[in-house]
Amino acid sequence: MSRTWVGAVAGSALLVVGVLVRSYLAHAWPWLVYNLALAWVPVVLGAVVARWPDRGWWLAPAWFAFLPNAPYLLTDLVHLSPRSPVPFWFDAALLGGAGALGLWLGAASLAQVAEVLEERVGRAAAWCLRLSAPVACGFGMYLGRFLRWNSWDLVVRPDDVLRDALAPLLAPSAHADAWAFTATFGASFLCAVLVVRLPARPAVR
Repeated sequence: MSRTWVGAVAGSALLVVGVLVRSYLAHAWPWLVYNLALAWVPVVLGAVVARWPDRGWWLAPAWFAFLPNAPYLLTDLVHLSPRSPVPFWFDAALLGGAGALGLWLGAASLAQVAEVLEERVGRAAAWCLRLSAPVACGFGMYLGRFLRWNSWDLVVRPDDVLRDALAPLLAPSAHADAWAFTATFGASFLCAVLVVRLPARPAVR
């Protein structure tokens, strides 16, 4: 495991410790650990696709469906407010750190898959993915934060998810909040995508 991923694991462990400390001080936030676990799902799926592209590409749709779960951690800042006896700065560090980690995990996973796509298809296709995925993730984050849909609902309730997803597409002027949210968080994720660069991947044998 490279130092890059060791740092991501260490950051995740530190976040869990922070949640445990908060649980000792006041009300527990188990949902933050749950959201962190979901943020790692696209990382694992993307690693499989990148490591064994010939056999792993069938996981690509699942990877894309779960990818918004990583930057979704940024939206947990909605829970930031003064709550005694926990210091406000502690919650700010906890939620801010979670958001930064989520952006990094999502960008790193996208970088893995885009690198393989560039090798197999070409640079244009890879940049298409790098630029379009943040927009799609921003929309997925909207569906999760406001409409409370999860990635697995695409399998268990696809008709309902499709209905809610099509509404802003078919009537954009009536869903300005959805597009404002998508643009804002999509741009935040895009910034992370443009910044994050992973160490060179070993050649697949």
